[in-house]
Amino acid sequence: MNVEKKAFSSDDAVLGSVESLSQRFQQMFWIGRRQGKAAEELRSSAESTRSGLDRYARGVSKIIEGFSVLSEAFVEMGAIKTTSEAAEAEARQDVLDTVQAMEKLETTLRGLAVLSETQARMTGGLLDSTAEVKAFLDRIDRIAKQTQLLALNAAIEAARAGEAGRGFNVVAQEVGKLAQSTQETARSISGALQTMGERIRSVVEGLGETERSLSSGREETQEALGRARRAGDGVLRFSESFSRLIGVLDKGRSSMEGLAHEAETLQEGTQSVLSVVETLGSSLEAETAMAREFSSSVRKVTDDLFALQSGVAARRPAEEFWVGLTPFADPQKIRDDYGPLLEEAARRLGRRMRLFVSPDYESLGKMLAQGIVDLGWFSPLAYVDAAEKYPLRPLAIPRVKGRPSYQGLIITSKGSGLRELGQLRGKRFAFVDPKSGSGYLYPRLMLKEKGYDPDRFFGEVLFLGSHDRVIGAVWEGSVDGGATYTDAWDGAARSMDLGRLDIVARTDEIPKDALAVPASMDVSQARRVGDVFLQMTPGAGAYGEAMKKLSIDGFVEADDGRYDVLRRAKAMSR
Repeated sequence: MNVEKKAFSSDDAVLGSVESLSQRFQQMFWIGRRQGKAAEELRSSAESTRSGLDRYARGVSKIIEGFSVLSEAFVEMGAIKTTSEAAEAEARQDVLDTVQAMEKLETTLRGLAVLSETQARMTGGLLDSTAEVKAFLDRIDRIAKQTQLLALNAAIEAARAGEAGRGFNVVAQEVGKLAQSTQETARSISGALQTMGERIRSVVEGLGETERSLSSGREETQEALGRARRAGDGVLRFSESFSRLIGVLDKGRSSMEGLAHEAETLQEGTQSVLSVVETLGSSLEAETAMAREFSSSVRKVTDDLFALQSGVAARRPAEEFWVGLTPFADPQKIRDDYGPLLEEAARRLGRRMRLFVSPDYESLGKMLAQGIVDLGWFSPLAYVDAAEKYPLRPLAIPRVKGRPSYQGLIITSKGSGLRELGQLRGKRFAFVDPKSGSGYLYPRLMLKEKGYDPDRFFGEVLFLGSHDRVIGAVWEGSVDGGATYTDAWDGAARSMDLGRLDIVARTDEIPKDALAVPASMDVSQARRVGDVFLQMTPGAGAYGEAMKKLSIDGFVEADDGRYDVLRRAKAMSR
């Protein structure tokens, strides 16, 4: 029995085959999962595209309906345009006719005013002549009175003469009668002239009032004429604007007809593309199903391989040093990047290293607890999960860029004026991914520990998929703030001017990966393994290049308490 065990243990080919098979199947499993994820993303994208195109097609239909309504409106406006053009021309002619009529009226009133003024002057002259005639009649009246007096005196003298003066007396009486008749006639003419003068005076006053009324009417007519001219100018300007509006409406109708035709063509094209996308979606659904089936089949083989590893590990020689890592990247890339460093650690232990990538994050703790691997290189959360299920002893933490830990950061743009975490309430915020520790989980823990509800704090939340995208979005101003971590910040500083950004909050120090062994491992042996890593620095050879490539400049002693911040974050997410 011992001979058979020794023969099996010494069969390096078998151990190599187990390692190689494990590597290949993990690679296949990794590719299968990525293929399934990619197929699912494509299917989801196709479905989103189909939904988007469907909404777009409905939108185009509504646009076409809108164009139809607008086209009908343009037809109606065309009819209104014809009617309005006739009405506008008629109104314009009416205004022009009114202006011309008022101009003629103003001329007539001006002539009447001049004529009235002339008549007033002539009538005034007639009144003056009447006054002169009256003065002449007054003189005749005085002469008649004197003639009567002379006739009376002549009659007295004739009486005294007796018979000899009888003929003279007759003449004197006749002269007296003639003088009296003349006086009466002069008085009648004077009375008539007085009456005529009064009437002429009334006429003069009436002519004066008429002249004043004509002057006032002329002034009002001139004002009305000015308003009419301004109204006419306004009508002419409106006519010009209306003509331009008619031209715009004609162009709009022509453009609308063209747009309606293009929209109909676009709708036909959209329906065609929608049909293609639906076909593509069906194909991708089938591809996704096959990818899931392939991944499931590979996973079953991986489970069988896990059992094989467990059986072989129990019989492996003592000089073998098996190391397991979580599948945080392409398994082949993990081997290429970490293999030289781990081979150097095994060499210093005097052992031969074999590297295994666990099927998933949960399996590494089980592999360590069952003795399939001697050392587990855990990502931080994977270590916390494994330590809850299995007794583990952390030995070392890689020091990356001089730090064995990092901090989650909340960043804003300096131009935004947001200088404190509380000012981000209700703002647009970017996380990396719901599964990201530094890009989601730890910032949420920090918010909660500062008294904020992380589910209600921000107005809008986006997941951008990577730290670089988050930093870039804040830098460009498309989001108000974002979550990232110190390593990504340092990396971005090499290609971006981060002077435009502010760090408004930091999480507690979050430890990096944990290198752990089973708690059941002999203390001295565990210390020896830990010391090997604690003494490693980037040196010459392949392992030194590997450490530089990974930015690992050494290791520090691990302390399980460092990972309590992750435990608090995990408890919060439950």
